[in-house]
Amino acid sequence: MPAASPQPRRRRALCIVAIAVAALSLCLAACGGTSDEDAVKKAVALNFLTANPDRCDSLYTDAFLEQQFDASGQGVLAACKELAASIQPSTSVDVTDVEIDDDSAAATATPSGGTLNGGVYDVGLVKDGDDWKYDSFDTVTPAKPDAKPPAK
Repeated sequence: MPAASPQPRRRRALCIVAIAVAALSLCLAACGGTSDEDAVKKAVALNFLTANPDRCDSLYTDAFLEQQFDASGQGVLAACKELAASIQPSTSVDVTDVEIDDDSAAATATPSGGTLNGGVYDVGLVKDGDDWKYDSFDTVTPAKPDAKPPAK
C-alpha cells in the first residue's frame, strides 16, 4: 500500500491551528477590554484625584448633585463647580469592595492626601450608556486633611 500523502495531514493540521486561533480570538474578545469593575474603580478614583470642575457635568447624576447640594437646576451645577475648584485633590485612592448589579454599583474609597485625606467613603454609581456616574456618596469616616498620608 502506498504511503499517505503529506498534503491531507498538513491541511488537517492547518485546519486545527486555524480553529484554535479563532477560538482564542473569540475568548480574548469576550474577556478583553475594560471590565465594569475596572470602569467603576476608575470613575470612583477620578472624583478624588482631580480638581477639574468639568467633572460636575460628566461624573455625577442629577440625583447625586441634588443630594449633595440640597438644590436643583443650574444653581446646583454652579455650586458643584465652585466646590470642585476649591478641593485639593488626593495623591492616591484605594477603591475596594466593588459590587456590581446590572446598571448599579457600589464601592468604598479611601483617599490619601488632599482635602479628603484619610476619610472612608461609600459610593453608589449608576451606568449611563458606557459611563459609570456617581449617584450617592456617604461618609463612613470623616477626612483628616491635616494628617500626613500613610507612608507607602
